[in-house]
Amino acid sequence: MNAVGMDKRAGFSILIELLGTFLGTSFIEGRTLYIFIALSVITFLLIIIIGRMDPGTLSRRNSNYYNSVLFKDYTYRVIQDNKAIAGRSFEKKGVQLHSEVFCKTCGIFRPSGTSHCRECNQCIAVMDHHCVWLSNCIGEVNYPYFMNLLSIECLRGLILVVYRCMQPFPEFTFTQKSICFYITLLWSFMLTAFISALFGYFMWLNLKGYTSRAYCKPKKVQCKD
Repeated sequence: MNAVGMDKRAGFSILIELLGTFLGTSFIEGRTLYIFIALSVITFLLIIIIGRMDPGTLSRRNSNYYNSVLFKDYTYRVIQDNKAIAGRSFEKKGVQLHSEVFCKTCGIFRPSGTSHCRECNQCIAVMDHHCVWLSNCIGEVNYPYFMNLLSIECLRGLILVVYRCMQPFPEFTFTQKSICFYITLLWSFMLTAFISALFGYFMWLNLKGYTSRAYCKPKKVQCKD
């Protein structure tokens, strides 16, 4: 996917957020309205921050730093496949404890959890997924911000649904008042259900100790000598 396509999707996500905010402010009142607006502002800021933040890009330099910290007492041997570097195996006293795949594009050995993103064309530390709606990868650095964004979105959606359901339901007719009420109610339910399911999915992965990429992608067979 090219950068223009990703920017369009990121812009579309902001447009959806604006629409949800506009619908919410059309019927929420009192102190709840101020809370909803504050949450909306935080949401927009997080979208911009996550989209612009380095998710944990690994260069040759900081890849070596990772390895020097994690495996300073280990020795390693290079694994080859048809005389080409395929990875390396860390050993201690002759026992293999860890192995890494070599990224030919970036020219680095990828630490555990690191994946190469085709859209960004970079290796990302603890990569979870590439979010086209935020136009950025979700990795080691911006993952907490991403989870905060989902949690705030769930709270905003809950406010929309609860506040709308607390109001008297008008008779379903083709009047402007009736149509607006049921459109906003349906929108609130759909938005909240989708975001809540997404948030629940990532929370479940956290409890299991997986990234979404590691959970969804079949495990590759390790290279042998």
